[in-house]
Amino acid sequence: MGSSLTLLLSALILCFISTEVKTLVSREMARDNKSSKSDATFDLRNVTQDLSEEDAQEQTNENVASIAPSTADYKNVNNVSLGKKADNFADYVSFTTEHIIQCLNFPLFKMFANATAHSGDFTFFGGNATFFTLGRRTLVDCRIAVTVPDDMIILFQIENISVDRGKVSFAINEGSRIERFLCCSKEFEDVPPKVFILSNKAMFVLSMSQYLPSYAFRIHFSALPFSMRPQLEHILISEKKGYITSPGWDGHTNTFPGHDCWTRLDVPPEHAVMLTFLDLELSPSVFDDCPQEFVLVMTGGTTRQHVIQKVCGFSPPEPELFKTDVMHVQFYTSADFVQYTGFRLLYSFYTIPTMPKRDVNGRWNCSVPDWPEFQQHFPCNLLADCAEAEDEEGCPYTSPLCDKGHFHWGTSCYRYFRTTAKISWNEASQDCQRHGSHLVSLNDASEWRNVTSLLSQYHVKSIHTGLRSASASLPLSYRDVFQWTDDTVAYLYHLDVGRERSPLCSWFHTTDFQPGSRLAGLRATNCDSRLETDYVCERHIGPEDPERRSSDFPQPVRRQGHVDHDQSHVICPAGHLTHNFLSCDVQSACWANDLESAVSCLAPVTPLPPMFTCTNQIERVPYTLVCDHRPDCSDHSDEDVCVFQSCSAGFFHCGNQQCTPEKERCDGVQQCVTGTDELKCDYQKPDMRVRDIHTPLPPAVVQLNGNGSYTVTPQKLLVSVNSSEPQTSVTSQSSFSCPDTHFLCPDSVYYCLPVYVRCNGVYDCPGLQDEAGCDTYNCPGFYRCRASHVCLHPDMHLCDGQFQCPQHDDELFCNLTCPDGCTCYGNAFFCTRRFAVHQYPDLRFLEGGGSGLTPSDVANNTLLNSLSLAFCGLHHLDLPTLNNLQSLDLSDNHLTTITSQQLSRVSRLKHLTLAGNPLVFNDISVVRPFTSLHVLDLSRVKIFGLNVSVMAAFPNLQTVNLSDSGLDMVQGEGLQILQQLQVLDLRGCPMTSFPRDVFVGLSQLRAVYGNNYKLCCAQTLPEGFNLAQCEAPSDEISSCQDLLRSDVYRALLAVLAALALLGNVTSLLYRVHSHSTRSSGFGVFVAHLCVSDMLMGVYLAVIGVADRLYRGSYLWKDRQWKDSAACTAAGFLCLLSSEVSACLICLITLDRLLVLRFPFSQLRFSPRAAHLACAVVWCLGLSLAALPLLPAASHWRYYSQTGICIPLPITRKDFAGHTYSFGVMIVLNLLLFVLIGAGQLVIYLSIRANSLECSDTGRKAKEQTIARRLITIALSDFLCWFPVGVLGLLASNDVPIPGEVNVAVAILVLPLNSALNPFLYTLNLLLERRRRVKEERLRHFYMSQARSVVRTELGSEAALDKLKLTYTKGDVSALLKKWLEENLLSSEQMNAEGSKPSF
Repeated sequence: MGSSLTLLLSALILCFISTEVKTLVSREMARDNKSSKSDATFDLRNVTQDLSEEDAQEQTNENVASIAPSTADYKNVNNVSLGKKADNFADYVSFTTEHIIQCLNFPLFKMFANATAHSGDFTFFGGNATFFTLGRRTLVDCRIAVTVPDDMIILFQIENISVDRGKVSFAINEGSRIERFLCCSKEFEDVPPKVFILSNKAMFVLSMSQYLPSYAFRIHFSALPFSMRPQLEHILISEKKGYITSPGWDGHTNTFPGHDCWTRLDVPPEHAVMLTFLDLELSPSVFDDCPQEFVLVMTGGTTRQHVIQKVCGFSPPEPELFKTDVMHVQFYTSADFVQYTGFRLLYSFYTIPTMPKRDVNGRWNCSVPDWPEFQQHFPCNLLADCAEAEDEEGCPYTSPLCDKGHFHWGTSCYRYFRTTAKISWNEASQDCQRHGSHLVSLNDASEWRNVTSLLSQYHVKSIHTGLRSASASLPLSYRDVFQWTDDTVAYLYHLDVGRERSPLCSWFHTTDFQPGSRLAGLRATNCDSRLETDYVCERHIGPEDPERRSSDFPQPVRRQGHVDHDQSHVICPAGHLTHNFLSCDVQSACWANDLESAVSCLAPVTPLPPMFTCTNQIERVPYTLVCDHRPDCSDHSDEDVCVFQSCSAGFFHCGNQQCTPEKERCDGVQQCVTGTDELKCDYQKPDMRVRDIHTPLPPAVVQLNGNGSYTVTPQKLLVSVNSSEPQTSVTSQSSFSCPDTHFLCPDSVYYCLPVYVRCNGVYDCPGLQDEAGCDTYNCPGFYRCRASHVCLHPDMHLCDGQFQCPQHDDELFCNLTCPDGCTCYGNAFFCTRRFAVHQYPDLRFLEGGGSGLTPSDVANNTLLNSLSLAFCGLHHLDLPTLNNLQSLDLSDNHLTTITSQQLSRVSRLKHLTLAGNPLVFNDISVVRPFTSLHVLDLSRVKIFGLNVSVMAAFPNLQTVNLSDSGLDMVQGEGLQILQQLQVLDLRGCPMTSFPRDVFVGLSQLRAVYGNNYKLCCAQTLPEGFNLAQCEAPSDEISSCQDLLRSDVYRALLAVLAALALLGNVTSLLYRVHSHSTRSSGFGVFVAHLCVSDMLMGVYLAVIGVADRLYRGSYLWKDRQWKDSAACTAAGFLCLLSSEVSACLICLITLDRLLVLRFPFSQLRFSPRAAHLACAVVWCLGLSLAALPLLPAASHWRYYSQTGICIPLPITRKDFAGHTYSFGVMIVLNLLLFVLIGAGQLVIYLSIRANSLECSDTGRKAKEQTIARRLITIALSDFLCWFPVGVLGLLASNDVPIPGEVNVAVAILVLPLNSALNPFLYTLNLLLERRRRVKEERLRHFYMSQARSVVRTELGSEAALDKLKLTYTKGDVSALLKKWLEENLLSSEQMNAEGSKPSF
């Protein structure tokens, strides 16, 4: 029943619709038949182009003839040619329709077409037979082609539009491409009333929606003369210049819709025309097309092929120069609402010879005579159109500080580049770099406003800006920030890029710009995406960093006076804090600023923090930083020595043997030193849109949260410096301050930035000041991060759970508790008592000397790198497995042996110290080679003979310390088995016997220390060894080739030996044959002194002969010489002569004292007594010289210690028999010298006293002569013995004595007295007697001459008696006295001789 009613109702509705449609069709047919009753026709071929508009319109309304066929003709036809039914109009107006059936899409339709000579109408109406089905239909365009004569144009008009709930759009196509959209809305309010086509052919395109219930509209077209086209406004300035503008242009008022205007320029002959759009504000292009508004520039004609420019939008094209006779300009606006002002076009005519030209870069050569006229085509537009940028001179945005073609603001110069093709951000950035600049960085709010406003003013539609996502090289805390191309962080523009992790770059769209806005128009895209946008380059012209004043640098300040710190931190000399284990770390700039000061660190901590020495032996690193997965040594040796356990399940492998829990990967916190745990992470965020997070404008406080993002707190929440009230508005830096944890960028009202972004390698301040002056930047009261200039607030940033320091040292040892009895430096402990070492598994260094710790206590400390168990009373060595142990100190324990099994548990051990242990070195049982050991310290381990085969257990030894081991002999063929040996310390070892090739083949040897000078001879050391690196006390007398190292020594030795031998032999012979010698004790003493001094000459001669015998080969024969009987005899004679001579001189002094003091007494030495005293002296001398040869003192090897066979105790060098030598040669001889000196003084005083009592002038002269002799004897004794005694006393008090002094004493001082004594006691006496004989002869001669003078003057013999008498009294005549004074001895001299002249 229900279905029947439905069918009935549907039939009634269809019947009703059919009736209504038939009625509507009948009405339209009746109206069209009525309008077609005109019987006149007009031949378009008879119409001229000069026909007026009124006449043409009148012609259009006449002579309408119907060319419409019946409806049945089109029911099954898609393509129909209209107009061919009327032959009269086939040549004038023709119509062709396409897809009529598909377009109309309903079974009942009616189309009427009316045509006149000049116009034709089409009326469309219809309805959808399937009104209630709402079925989807295929959209098909209906096309109507219109053709008019070649010399006419087409006018389209659309009238009487009626559409019910559908959409119809119209367009006009002058070829295969749609040129103009006439309307596209349902209401058809935007359909232009008239559309002119300056062509004789056009295509009208009708598009309908998929569902169109009913519609009705009329299309009217006309053929008009070309002169009837709408005209653009044309303003002439001169005959060769003018403006073409859109209708009603004033630069402010928007144009009206529906314009289609034209103008024509006739170019004078032999001229070219230049066009410049001075003002352009039209609808922007869409997909490289101008659908709503555009300007067409055509040369030579008005068809499509004549179009040379199509312009729309806001960016005017560059000025162009055209060679043509005629030019057309068309301005079209759609019927849509237009909100732009139109255009103003400047044109000028130039003769072709003077026409401006372009260079290869497309820029104009503006150096032409008529540049003032030419210049009008190049207004200020931010672009340098001229080759020398003359067109930009004098523009309001330029400055003398910038180059031509740049605009200026603040401390930067900017250059705008307009692109003609799409360009990516990366390409634009690279082009800026080629120009010595970078993409514009608008990192300050004022800079953003000024630059973007200027670009918007000159209609720059879009630009690439320098804003990009953070560089991957930045710390993780900057992960989500954006940076400018000047590398400053864009805190002012906080963009959220969602889950997009690929690099993003920004561009700015000026259409979205609004004055006062900060972010409007800023968009982000892939940096390689090509966009149709321009770009601006920026170059900074402010002062460079070296010229900045220190006041321009931001300086964080702690306002509280006292800086609290615990024992784990120290205050450095510069005032900043650091960890105590970094006190002597060069990278921490605390108490060590260079490698030299690191070795001699003066940090006020006891003990000093232990330092790991890198393999290069130059750098030193705190032990706490060893095996921390971060290389601190330049050669990575602090990490290469480490062995770590492999990562177990649930842990992420960082790639450097570091493991971190898998759950901590990609958590925004970098646990891996390499940062690999935060790489390739997909950080989930809600969306992928780039959006502003509404960052508060400055002033405000920025806080990085450590995982890549940051927050900004408005400044109004802070407290003012001068008020307790919160700040609400800030206009300058002086009106607000930042908290202690932040600082403010100078010269700008900017954000308060955390102190740890200062000098962190990232530019956070707009003016880059936060990275300026970092070399001298200090932060007293703050913690300074290692290996950087970053500083942290110690109360707020240390141990806050976030890594602010580059090496994460701000989060180290936050919960460390140092054990009792220990001094802790991070993971390095100095302990004096036993503690639970296993509770500190991360220990790298443990100094447990004297603590009682045992190796088993450190069994779980597998990361230990250095361990000291010295003075721990260890009797047995039971080492645990410590694969990272590099240094082990077991000195001063009770260990007697070392085995291979013990060392195998520390397989990577490099430094082993066994000093002071009672080891039997030759019994060390290391069977398997221990190749890792590089340093072996066996100092104070008694080794008298070195069996080199024991060293084979350690083939890679580089440093061996055998100091104070008593090593005297090296067995075997030398140390060739230690091919890697670099340093050998033999100080304190006699090393009297070793093979000649002991060091041969050790090419790596670079330093040797010893006590035997032979170790540092070139013949001993390997080839190429630097002798300056060998330290051993040199032999002051001998060299590596000769017994006497210098020719000067040889010359002195020869002279003194000759003087001692010849002088003393001569003196002795004289004394033996002289009666006075046999008759007085003085003569006996002098004779014995000659024998003693002659022995010194024999000693010197023996040394000289030995030097000659061993010349050039002494190095390997020195022991042969020193152990020879000749050397022993020579040393014996030297000591005997020295002591006997000193005693005899003392006896001589005593004898002379007795004679002078008691001249009339018998208290003096008789010859017999003198011989007896000399015998005693000789016995004493022989005893002193023979004592070192006794068996009890044979181990001294007293006369075999030096090349001159006598050891002198005048240096600090200790030797066997030193005490004996000091007692005899220093104490005894110095005592004898004091006695001799005292006796000589008493003698002189006695003579002086006698001379004062005596008035005899002759006796006085004799006493003066004796005094001079005594002074000479005393001075010679002083020069010989006093220096020796003083030097010995100084050396005994540890006063350093140069080694050359030893040579001088041995060769010059000691033999000198023996060489001088013959002249002082014998030869001088002979010379004196000879002088007296000569004087007596002269006296007789002169007196005979005086006698003749007296005879001549006095004339009588009797006067002689008077002269004799007066001469005796010293009273002679003036003439004789004068002659005697000039030519003879004075009377006083004669009287002093004790004789009178005989006449």
